[in-house]
Amino acid sequence: MSNVKVTVLTELCKTLENISKEVECLSKQQSIPFDDVITNTFMTENTPYNDFDEFLKGGGFSINSQNDFDSIDQSEFDSFVSSVTNFSGFQEMIDFAGRKYFENRFKNLGFK
Repeated sequence: MSNVKVTVLTELCKTLENISKEVECLSKQQSIPFDDVITNTFMTENTPYNDFDEFLKGGGFSINSQNDFDSIDQSEFDSFVSSVTNFSGFQEMIDFAGRKYFENRFKNLGFK
């Protein structure tokens, strides 16, 4: 019986060590690449589009650079987002995608 306890404690220690390393890694990141957060999977699960480029084109937004993206009229973009998703606007969509990103990172560590 004590051997089982040791095994469980050893596994718990390994899991906690992995969590600690992941948190340390995440705390050092100043930003997360957009494509890591707004994945094709996220887009297909939350929009009628397969990827973010298709999403933009579907809304009639022509984006060739970061400056183009930054210049989008926010209220027009929010209106498009709310018309084709369950999100009230782009910020809500990004916030949800960010939560899903971190949930997935921790699921990979063994959390449910």
